[in-house]
Amino acid sequence: MPKYPPLKVIRHVSFDGGKSYKLWDDCTEQERQAAADSIGRKLAGALQDMVGRDPSLWDKLCETARTEHPEWIA
Repeated sequence: MPKYPPLKVIRHVSFDGGKSYKLWDDCTEQERQAAADSIGRKLAGALQDMVGRDPSLWDKLCETARTEHPEWIA
């Protein structure tokens, strides 16, 4: 059975809606923070949409946060 070299993951990020991309390793700390903030906003919006369609999901999300990540609960 042939051995294959491990895959190398090359991460790219776009700051202009996908018109151009930049290597993650070449990004400044400010650009990385902006990307993380954008991902967080999109994730929060997706969760809001999901809970809007199924309100019982909110209780499940809260229970998961309490049991898996108690440090998230103020």
